[in-house]
Amino acid sequence: MAIRIAKTKQRSPMTETVPSGVGPQDLPVMTWPVEQWLQFQVEFFRATAPSLTDWINRRFEGFNAALRATERLAACRDMSEALSVHAEWLEGAIGRLDLDSRGIIQHALTASQCAFGATREIAQVTTDISARGAEWIVQRGSETEPPLPEINPAPNGQAPPRGAEEVWRRD
Repeated sequence: MAIRIAKTKQRSPMTETVPSGVGPQDLPVMTWPVEQWLQFQVEFFRATAPSLTDWINRRFEGFNAALRATERLAACRDMSEALSVHAEWLEGAIGRLDLDSRGIIQHALTASQCAFGATREIAQVTTDISARGAEWIVQRGSETEPPLPEINPAPNGQAPPRGAEEVWRRD
């Protein structure tokens, strides 16, 4: 069972400064991690609620069985009847223990599937947002930086003077 994580909410369009349509409005809001965490919590509780509810119901059944067995033991006058009451109680307790062990396995499986699905979805959303942010930064940087001047060879075969662009382009 995978968890669906809602992607960031769409915001009203702002004036475009980047021609390709990628801009600051596409970057996530500061509350995105909190929204994703809360969404995961909702889905996790929904997925694990049945197994937890079953466990609580078994505890209630166990309490009622112990109460009935105690009442019957207090009222019985025969040793064979007391052993019968105890055997019935023990059989019910072992049955509930078996259901508990199955429930624990199912609960662990459900919880791990939820965490895996949420992790996969958050990784995909984060990758998409990071790629869009990187595109925006690259496009924004290419618009604001002037192009580097070309390096012309010096006359008489001498090496041209080293400029800042040459220092950055080391071999």
